[in-house]
Amino acid sequence: MPSTTASGVGLWDYFLDYERTYMALRNFSEATSRGYASDIRLFLRYLIGQIGVAGAREIEKAHVHEYFTQLDRRGQAGATRARKLAAVKSFFGYCSPSASFGICVSSS
Repeated sequence: MPSTTASGVGLWDYFLDYERTYMALRNFSEATSRGYASDIRLFLRYLIGQIGVAGAREIEKAHVHEYFTQLDRRGQAGATRARKLAAVKSFFGYCSPSASFGICVSSS
């Protein structure tokens, strides 16, 4: 069971559970698993280190937009950003039903 913070379940706990269970159930290739894990780790480090988010319920849509804006400013290729977005969407898809995220990572 993931540990909780004052603001909800800890992000790293969700990530560890995602990595151990969800990735295996989705039958991701080894390369996809490694890439998604790396992309999600970088995103969580951004949320925790630069934004100060500690729990899943603190994440806002603006945080996601800011992160991808930073990647664009750093010159990351569109294909790289698309892969990172796919990883983040996968992570939110895993977390959302149980975490009650206040965001919706969608194209709308």
